[in-house]
Amino acid sequence: MTCPKGSNVSADQSLSASDMGRLSPSLRAQAETYAKARAARGVDDDSFDVDGARAALAKSSEGRATAEAFMRRRLGEAAVCERPGQGPVLLYLHGGGFVGGSVDSHGHIALQLAAPLGLPVCFVDYRLAPEHPFPAAFDDVDAALSATRGPVLLAGDSVGGALALFLALHHRDRARIRALALLAPMLAFDTGTSEYMRTHGRARAMIANAIREGDRTDPRLCPLAQDLSHLPPTLVQSGGADYVKADGIAFASRAMQAGAPVVAEHWPHMPHVWQRYAPDAPEAARALARASAFLSAHAGTFPST
Repeated sequence: MTCPKGSNVSADQSLSASDMGRLSPSLRAQAETYAKARAARGVDDDSFDVDGARAALAKSSEGRATAEAFMRRRLGEAAVCERPGQGPVLLYLHGGGFVGGSVDSHGHIALQLAAPLGLPVCFVDYRLAPEHPFPAAFDDVDAALSATRGPVLLAGDSVGGALALFLALHHRDRARIRALALLAPMLAFDTGTSEYMRTHGRARAMIANAIREGDRTDPRLCPLAQDLSHLPPTLVQSGGADYVKADGIAFASRAMQAGAPVVAEHWPHMPHVWQRYAPDAPEAARALARASAFLSAHAGTFPST
């Protein structure tokens, strides 16, 4: 199959001085800390090193020891995803380019989404590339949803957004998904469909670790080519300084044209997955509060099947 092109939106990777000047002091400081961690590990815009990227994520998440607050799933431990009580569960799928990320680097996002709702969290600790390339992550999140019982609220950031959208479009029990929140989603993985992939060597190298060239047009990796009309209520948050903002914009446009119940939020000047800087950064806290409120509003309604 052929994956359709995204919207014609520039894919600048670095925050401009103008964007940085419009961030809150807290968010600016955290963005600078992450940039320094990347630089210290030799991570730049034109090259990619798996160990360096993982170390940068770990460094930027120091002090966020929230693992004990979550129900975690590893292969062979699907039972921890079973829904206690009668309410829905939040299934959270983290970003990290399919090569990094964990409950320690992203778990606090899930906690802040779920806490206002009083919901249990299933944080999917899916297998990472390059040790486990595509379709390992997709198989793991598919198994995680299968391991739950009852209604599910689904959320994901960056490539976790692609995983969440895959479940909403393809899982045999997708009718149990009551609502979907995509936080700065990365949805295109081929140079023919993504401006970011075309113009940034680091992106191509990162994805090459996770997805073989011959798999780039697999339907699971081409959500914009799918029938989007039967999606559950969906929120998309895109940042004005996010290098993959075109993915979220194109998806929201196509989904709306298909008649899907989609709400698209554009946050000027925000970098990629700025939500992970909550609760310290007010812009990030507000974004997660809005996403949590959206999920809450649809927690008691089933989507069309």
